[in-house]
Amino acid sequence: LTFPTNQRIGIRFLVGLLCINDVKCLILAFSLAACNQTDLVFLLDYSSSINQSQHTIMLNFTASVVDNFNVSKELAHVGLAQFSDDPKDEFYLNTYNNKTNMTGHILNMPYNGGNTYLGEALVHIRDYFHESKGSRRDVPKNLVLITDGNSHDDVEDAAEALRKMGITIFAIAVGDVFYLQLLQITGTPEKVFNVDSFDSLILPVSVLMSCRVAETSGSFHCAPNCLCCFTAVADIVFLVDGSWSIGAENFEQIRQFLFTLVNSFDVSPDHVRIGLVQYSDNPLTEFLLNTFDNKEDILNNIIKLPYRGGGTLTGKGLEFMLNEHFVGKAGSRAVQKVPQIAVVITDGKSQDDVESHAKNLRRRGIVLYAIGIKDADASQLREIANDDQHVYSVSDFAALQGISQNIIQTLCTTVEEAKRQLLQLSQGKPQKVDSVHLDVAFSFRHSSK
Repeated sequence: LTFPTNQRIGIRFLVGLLCINDVKCLILAFSLAACNQTDLVFLLDYSSSINQSQHTIMLNFTASVVDNFNVSKELAHVGLAQFSDDPKDEFYLNTYNNKTNMTGHILNMPYNGGNTYLGEALVHIRDYFHESKGSRRDVPKNLVLITDGNSHDDVEDAAEALRKMGITIFAIAVGDVFYLQLLQITGTPEKVFNVDSFDSLILPVSVLMSCRVAETSGSFHCAPNCLCCFTAVADIVFLVDGSWSIGAENFEQIRQFLFTLVNSFDVSPDHVRIGLVQYSDNPLTEFLLNTFDNKEDILNNIIKLPYRGGGTLTGKGLEFMLNEHFVGKAGSRAVQKVPQIAVVITDGKSQDDVESHAKNLRRRGIVLYAIGIKDADASQLREIANDDQHVYSVSDFAALQGISQNIIQTLCTTVEEAKRQLLQLSQGKPQKVDSVHLDVAFSFRHSSK
């Protein structure tokens, strides 16, 4: 995957352009008004879910980041606090004027343990951005959170108050962290970054940091299997099971899974379009392919997606998706030869026929994927999907995130294959296709077994 940079980036602080485990591309970039001047505060989790050795890795990582700043009264001001049951002040923005003393403090900070009360810590950290603590007017203000757990208290109001103060919040999540909670903190998915373990924070400083004015006609390159579909053009509809058999807690896992999938695409009217249907006894449109023209609005709606409950009528949901979503008035671009893709997510056996309705979708050129969770009927999944390679099964809802990157890569491959076929079918005179359009609709099953 190549990220074009044939434009002036401006003065930018880049923390990492890397691939974690050759699967997930992370770009952590602080777009600062000036790289030499910033007020930067770190908020580090030192609760009991983090052991002593992991805490040490986090401190080394933070010290390495700080070492790349020009720390002084005139240039970079850096502060730091830790939190568990209560926040603990380590040093303010005006405590240190040189990196030597600051990094020495960081590397010797004690490990505490306790519970994770991030909301209280976010309220407390506001005080760091006051002039009495070294914060300056007209200087970019940034907060970097590193955590591995889910907060026991509310974080949304405290984070919103920080953002209203003009503070940009970045969140580095380690392991299986509640992603939607981090989104509430940062306010945008582009500022949430996830690594599998604390070991992933052990990186050469030269990889982590650079501070420069960039004018380039080249490109940053990430490993080829880091597929993020930045150039894809397609219509994708998700048909999602929202039945009583799923339960509210498991439905939250579905929300997070959808969030991850959608977040990997370049959503816009000219690129990827996404629609969503939740179904049980009756299918219900959550949003059409042309309801939203940007990713942020879609992600916000996924976060708030209600769990509806009901019976399991997957066939009815498939029919509804065909007639109400894969049509021009709903935003489908099938007449423009844009690839049409449907992704069905269910955990049970349908009480009605699915095979005939799935065939109707395929006759219209719609590619069908089926994702079965736990007790989903394997034969029905095969009836729904185009073939066995389009069927995914997981043992429980928590395992959904584990297959997300595989599904993203498969969807991208499907789009590229459609692009190739379009070239071959253009009346024997292949025409250049700059991108493949993708319209995506989601359908949820909300049923009772």
